[in-house]
Amino acid sequence: MSAKLEPATYPAESVASNTSQPPEKQAEQTVVLEVKTETISETQNNQVDVLQDAIMEQTSADGRPPTHQQRRIGWGVVLVVGLLLVVVAIAWAILSGASLGLVVGLSIVCVIVLVAMGTPVWAAGVSRGLEEAAARNKALDKVQPVKVVEASVVSRK
Repeated sequence: MSAKLEPATYPAESVASNTSQPPEKQAEQTVVLEVKTETISETQNNQVDVLQDAIMEQTSADGRPPTHQQRRIGWGVVLVVGLLLVVVAIAWAILSGASLGLVVGLSIVCVIVLVAMGTPVWAAGVSRGLEEAAARNKALDKVQPVKVVEASVVSRK
């Protein structure tokens, strides 16, 4: 996040006391303050996670989101079942002596059916992601991040 703050003119002595410019040029320097980043600590991040879960529990139709462990287990099951189906399909094709055209045709049909069946799930996942992002933004608004401000000196001629 980058936000401009109002530029301020300071006397040359307070801006740069160890400069090689003559004093009349030093007095015409402007200090521009700019918020470069906003960071949150690990403790604040944990607070944001807890607040986000509480907000999701109240506002989302699906309630509290699954934990990372539950998501990992779910994806693991999908991966194992998917690989098992591929192995069974390859074994069937080899044992039945199916032609290459039949295997390719059935593979294309399976992909089309899987995409068609997965579209509602994909749409729900996108909706859930938008809800989680909105809840995270609400939670971040309640936890004040640490702002890192950088100053730069601009000389006027």
